[in-house]
Amino acid sequence: MTDTKRAERILAEAKQRFRQAADRESELRRKCLDDLEFLAASPDDKVGQWGQRALTERARDQRPAMVVNRLDQFVLHVANAQRQNRISARVFPVDDKGDIETAEVRQGLIRHIEDNSGGTLAYDTAAFYAVAIGFGYWRLNTEYTDPLTFDQDIKIERIANPFQVYLGAHTMPDGSDAEYGFIATPYTRAEFQAEFPNAQQKGLEWTTGIGDSQGWVTEDEIRVVEYFTKEYTEDELVLMRDGSTKLLNEFTDADEALAFRDADGEPVKRATRTCTLKWYKLNAVEILDETEWPIPEIPIVKVVGHELTVNGQLILKGIVRNMKDAQRQYNLMVSDQTEAISTSKGQITAYEGQLEGHEEQWKSLNKPQVLAVKPTTIAGQPAPLPQRLAPNMSIQAMNEARLMAAEDLKSLTSLYDAALGARSNETSGRGILARQQQSDTANFHFQDNLLRSISRSTKMLVDLMPRIYDGRRVVRIVGEDDSQKVVKINQDFSPEWQQKTGQKRRYDFTTGKYDVVCTAGPTFYSKRQEASASLVELAKVDPGLMATAADIVYRAIDVPYAQEISERRKKALPPQLQDAPQGQPEIPPQVQQQMAALQQQLEALNAYAQQKEKEADVVASKERVEMAKIQAEMARTRVELDSQEAIALLKAEIEGIKMQLDINSRQLAEEAGAAAQQM
Repeated sequence: MTDTKRAERILAEAKQRFRQAADRESELRRKCLDDLEFLAASPDDKVGQWGQRALTERARDQRPAMVVNRLDQFVLHVANAQRQNRISARVFPVDDKGDIETAEVRQGLIRHIEDNSGGTLAYDTAAFYAVAIGFGYWRLNTEYTDPLTFDQDIKIERIANPFQVYLGAHTMPDGSDAEYGFIATPYTRAEFQAEFPNAQQKGLEWTTGIGDSQGWVTEDEIRVVEYFTKEYTEDELVLMRDGSTKLLNEFTDADEALAFRDADGEPVKRATRTCTLKWYKLNAVEILDETEWPIPEIPIVKVVGHELTVNGQLILKGIVRNMKDAQRQYNLMVSDQTEAISTSKGQITAYEGQLEGHEEQWKSLNKPQVLAVKPTTIAGQPAPLPQRLAPNMSIQAMNEARLMAAEDLKSLTSLYDAALGARSNETSGRGILARQQQSDTANFHFQDNLLRSISRSTKMLVDLMPRIYDGRRVVRIVGEDDSQKVVKINQDFSPEWQQKTGQKRRYDFTTGKYDVVCTAGPTFYSKRQEASASLVELAKVDPGLMATAADIVYRAIDVPYAQEISERRKKALPPQLQDAPQGQPEIPPQVQQQMAALQQQLEALNAYAQQKEKEADVVASKERVEMAKIQAEMARTRVELDSQEAIALLKAEIEGIKMQLDINSRQLAEEAGAAAQQM
């Protein structure tokens, strides 16, 4: 197939699939777009919540049409709750070629990718649209680290307009089983010309979807689509003697002898097919760019809100759709109540003709002025002064209806006063917490759907790493507490903790299989604040805590210089609670017990030496005793630095020191006796 025919086939296939995806979701998109316009309504743009016809009629009758949009607080409450409970990924090996340390490095690299590319922004944007209208998206991408290298980095990119994404038929909420997908991107004509100087700009006609764009080509914009499609190759999988498998089209003569064979001597094999993912960038008439995506998964991640299937039709919606009528009622009651209050204070009764000639004065009834009337009716009969009508009694009913509409908004989202921060009937902390938990439970499916999508996205990151980070690299990783460090991957190195052994270590991203488990919970700083408060309360009831763990308590408190205070308090801890110096192997518990026993023996020897020193009362003996103490101290220090073999030697030295002290004592006694005889 020539390149021209191939391009025509790809373009024809893309156009057909795009049209299918747009038609299949047209009704869904129409309703979701209406939800979004309803949510976006404001006093400056009232059409979304009133409709153009209602606004025209009320403007014609000079009646107020007010918008008091209460939906934002409910949408943001649910969406922001997910920001407070960030989803974190745990990477772990699933075969004998992976290891825990490399899994931790991959995990730290995932956090770096999220920080470096604005991954949390991508998650938050998709989660907001899922809560508001029912669906949102983000994507994975790769780009060169800088213009002068072939090294690439993985990026998580947000999709600000979810209506620009079109996925093929799928049943999984995250869109993982779709066979193709599109991302439409509008370019200004100048941007298009700069990036694709040789591309055509005429004859660009293609289908557009609801909420996406007004057309494929407008006066100011040209639209380009990225087209992802899975392509399959039929093959056979052969079983090898060692239990491994190999594709038949990769077989060599050497592999033929290593294949496992059945009773008839035939290689054991089965039919299979392999998948590759192709990426094309298209305008309506030509392929602008193309490549093969490193893994066979479409790098578009979908997040859904509330999902239903009715009569075979998929329905996606957020919390806005069920709140529309309650919000309309609220707007109507506020508008009518305002109208009733403003008109009722100016309504009067008067006889016909009594105001004739004074109309302009009575139009401004509520302004301070002298109002004149004719004293008679049109029949010439005396007439009383005009009277103000009684206030409109329906204002109270309108107010009650408005309050009922406000309660409906709360009940439709299960977000009541306690959850929204207002005072409620609950007075105890436990009662308020229980009401807040009810609200969280009612909306938990939004959090769970986001977790499912982030889990799929993170698994794709793990699968991409061996193909993107496949050479000798130095990468930055981020810890759970946002601590950062750089590590070497795909190369041997000697970390500090292994320098003494001299053994090499390698974080190899090209081997091993790894899986991901994602969990949702408070952020590290939220957990740290909770831990700080708990530790301070424990210290009040357990004074011993400050004696044994003061450094940990100070480290958890978020105050200036807390880290410096923690380090100083750590140095004041008892020796048994001190960490081993860096580079020194940790002393086993058995050795620590022996060292403690030897320490007691040394203390006893010191006491014994001091007693002998007092009994001798000779100046020369002080130097000998001091030397013995120094030797004992040196022996104790060697025990702390050496292994168990040195402990046996230390015991012998201690016995020798003890014997020497006994000899010295006897010599001192003899010298003292001889001196006494001479005197």
